[in-house]
Amino acid sequence: MARWFVKDSAKETIQLHQSQTEFSWHGYQKQVIRPSGSQKKDKFTTYQVANQELLYLEKNLKFTWSPGLFDSTSIVYAIQWYAKQHRDLNQAKLQLHVGKKQYPLHFSEQYQAAMVQLGYGRSAAEKFRFGNQRYEIDLWLLPQVEYFPGKVRIYDREEKQTLLLTLQKLPKFN
Repeated sequence: MARWFVKDSAKETIQLHQSQTEFSWHGYQKQVIRPSGSQKKDKFTTYQVANQELLYLEKNLKFTWSPGLFDSTSIVYAIQWYAKQHRDLNQAKLQLHVGKKQYPLHFSEQYQAAMVQLGYGRSAAEKFRFGNQRYEIDLWLLPQVEYFPGKVRIYDREEKQTLLLTLQKLPKFN
């Protein structure tokens, strides 16, 4: 019965390249950490970009890679990079890689002035809404702190699940 109340945790790491002219995704690793005493071993999911291909190392699979391809974590930082440069995101041809599929993204809202409730109070933000046949995503970026992500809501139509992440305190940049 105790196993019903004990949950795994996870650690995710992304590799990105950023310059004045480009922002690209180069890798992702997720480690599912099992609770102490568990019979199961930790589980890894690793994607790595090499020779213009996306490699899924644990399954020995290859996928098409393009400069606009991102995982569900790094896509937020890609949009932040484009927003800081005030670019039209539909022209960026961004794609979301999830599992074994790649989904083109279409932006229905960009740079919409909004107020957003965060963990430390209400804040001015710019809202972006985008998605595809599977996902509907709302993202609020905070222009006053380098367009840092303040809140993201991801709705998965297939799984009928929503993930909501909210910034709990204002970041400090040096």
